Amino acid sequence: MVLQSANVVPRGANLALPSSKVILQSNKVVALSSNVAGADDKAGLLSSKVVLQSNQAALLSNKVTLQSDKVVRLSSKVILQSAGTVSGVSSVTRWSVATGAARRPVVGASAINRVKNYRSQGGGGCANNGDSSSGGVVRVGGRRKRKPKQRRHEMAEYDTPGLTYDSGVAYADPVAPQLENTKMAKIKLGLARMTPDEILSLTNQIITAMTGNANFTTPSPSLASVTTALTAATAKVAAQKAAQQAAKQATDDRDAAIATLVTLVTSLGDYVASASGGNKVKIESAGMRVKASAAPIGALPQVQNLSITAGDAEGRLDLQWDPVRGTKNYQVQMSTDPNVPANWKLVESCSGSKLSLTGLPSGTKLWFRVKARAPKAVNDGAWSDPSTKIVP
Repeated sequence: MVLQSANVVPRGANLALPSSKVILQSNKVVALSSNVAGADDKAGLLSSKVVLQSNQAALLSNKVTLQSDKVVRLSSKVILQSAGTVSGVSSVTRWSVATGAARRPVVGASAINRVKNYRSQGGGGCANNGDSSSGGVVRVGGRRKRKPKQRRHEMAEYDTPGLTYDSGVAYADPVAPQLENTKMAKIKLGLARMTPDEILSLTNQIITAMTGNANFTTPSPSLASVTTALTAATAKVAAQKAAQQAAKQATDDRDAAIATLVTLVTSLGDYVASASGGNKVKIESAGMRVKASAAPIGALPQVQNLSITAGDAEGRLDLQWDPVRGTKNYQVQMSTDPNVPANWKLVESCSGSKLSLTGLPSGTKLWFRVKARAPKAVNDGAWSDPSTKIVP
């Protein structure tokens, strides 16, 4: 009985060995599955790296596109400044480097459109959910990751077909032919404003230019007749200049002779005046005229517009009045009371229509009047209206 139980134990041990083998195989399966998981993680990291590299490539292409747009703007400015306004384009036109056409800006984003095209063709190894301009979700290595939002540009592609700035005229379109100016030119001679010498010079120039000119084979009048008239006119102008010079000389000679004669006749008149003793009959007998006697003027008028102003110094007054025709002599009277005739006193007699009085008592109110004097007292003018002033 003992031997049989011993035999039983080894059989049980043999049963334990297969179960340990199963455990080892299970561990190997776990290790393999962990290796597979690690491989998946590595694949996820590689795909995320590819996605990052794709994003970096998109950003670089975006920068290149923006730089290209700046170059296009600079090129358009240079073209516009050098070539001027293109016929048919009424406003500033932007030029496309790729197509050579005039385009206008529209709403959109050049760089983003290129990234969308790249991703739609399978570039970058990632899915694109939704519009590229809004935030989307991508799966990287089994994990969900939200993409950053991309801002839309306000400038469109310059190469967008069918879009122009103001009109349908493009840079590469054929230019309409310019019509030539068919307005007929008019001849400008201006002979009426020329001197005789200028007319002769112009005529000589015309004859020289038209002689043998294939454009004018049968001039009318003929050049021969014009040349004959030019020769005659040249001779007459020369004769007139000579006569003008001779006339000037003759005029100078005449003036000199007249001056000599005037001197002699004046001396002879002085002799007759002295020898005749002022006798009118004797003067007239010498063939000379006698001056008429001055007609009597008669009574002189009253002096008008007497004015008095304070002088520059203390006790000085300046008087002025209108001059009277026929005399240069005046009398000036002064009074402290114009209503009392006896108070009028003679101040000054003068030979002009102005008078300055000095040494007058300061602060005193004085009246003045003036009259014109004639050769005879009976013809003196009346006294002027009195004028008053306080002495400074």
